[in-house]
Amino acid sequence: MNMWEAIVLIVVITSVAKTVRWRHARIALSEHFGQSPTQPPTVTTADQAALRREVEDLRNRIKVLERIVTDGRQSQDLAAEIERLR
Repeated sequence: MNMWEAIVLIVVITSVAKTVRWRHARIALSEHFGQSPTQPPTVTTADQAALRREVEDLRNRIKVLERIVTDGRQSQDLAAEIERLR
C-alpha cells in the first residue's frame, strides 16, 4: 500500500465514522424529545393559537415602532428647520 492509498483509506474511514456519529446523535436527540426521527414535530391547536397571538402582538409592535420612527423623523426635520430659521 502506498502513501496515497493510505490517505484515501483514512479519509473514507473518517467520513464513515462521522456519518455514523451524526445519525446516532440525531436518533438520540429525537428519542430524547419523544419524536420519531422521520416524522415532523406535531403542533397542537393550542400551540397554533399561541403562535397566532404572538404574531399578532409582534405585528402591533412593528406598527408602533414604524409610527415612532416616522414621527421622530418629522420632529427631527422640524427641529432642524427651526434651527435654520434662528
